[in-house]
Amino acid sequence: MGSDNVDDANTLDAPNKVTVEKTTKTADSSSILYTLEPHSVYSFKIQADPVAGTEIAGSDNEEEGTVTGMPQEAMPGDEVTVTATPKEGYVFVGWFLEGDEEPVSTEQEYTFVVIKGKKLTAKFEKKKFKISVTAETGGTASCDVKEAVGGDSVTVTAAPNTGYGFDGWYEGSVQVSKEKIYTFAIQKDTQLTARFLVISTPNLPAGSSSGSSDSTNEVQAPDAPKGVKAKKVKKGIQLIWKKTAGVDGYVIYRSYKKNKGYKKLTEIKKAGTKKYLDKKAKKGKTAYYKIKSYKTINGKKVLSAKFSKVVKKKR
Repeated sequence: MGSDNVDDANTLDAPNKVTVEKTTKTADSSSILYTLEPHSVYSFKIQADPVAGTEIAGSDNEEEGTVTGMPQEAMPGDEVTVTATPKEGYVFVGWFLEGDEEPVSTEQEYTFVVIKGKKLTAKFEKKKFKISVTAETGGTASCDVKEAVGGDSVTVTAAPNTGYGFDGWYEGSVQVSKEKIYTFAIQKDTQLTARFLVISTPNLPAGSSSGSSDSTNEVQAPDAPKGVKAKKVKKGIQLIWKKTAGVDGYVIYRSYKKNKGYKKLTEIKKAGTKKYLDKKAKKGKTAYYKIKSYKTINGKKVLSAKFSKVVKKKR
């Protein structure tokens, strides 16, 4: 057997002679160049090295999220399922192959084929929250952003119209700030409402100081305290009441006659205070008490339009 281009050694002196050679070739890429001899028989066995689990998949930042499901090692072409779990305050962005800018998947649990040299990376980012503000009658409300990363500072601003004072920022029915310009660290989707009060010409109740005012607008004024009780104790008469939402303090009045003669006894300047001990109540006399709550609007006290119920106790 022969040709112009090939000198077939097997057709010469030893036509049935077959030479077997075992050769090992290694490569770092998916292709290899090998020169074949003419009229020879070749058998190829391609065996790849296993890929370590740390080179199969992982987290871009362990402080932001973790990846589970990687085997200790796998062969190229094997299927592997991994799961990405963001830590508190973070969200999962997607799975990225090394060198790619676009994610191959945005599902937290992802099954893929192992490719040597193409590590799969889970990326995370801080959770973002939405902020919205509204204003009730009497002014306007604004916010510097509509969305912010968790922990970032957000500032909201309220501006009362002429004739109105700022009551406070409310989240639902809970007052979160009395400041017109309110800055806070956002930790969740937040909806805030700016509330305003009509500023009326004050009427001073009997015995009140010139610094206190009683709004003539019952709707806009704070609610009167509820749950007022009086109890005789060793050192005097103890008054207790329930906390009134959205107020800055309370004014307590006392008289020794039920229907007249009430004078200001004291002013409670902390909204969280819910009791007072009257050490100066006259012994052997029945003392009558009633309470008003107040808000501070533009530096002025606006008292509740009504008193609490009258309570009495003999010392």
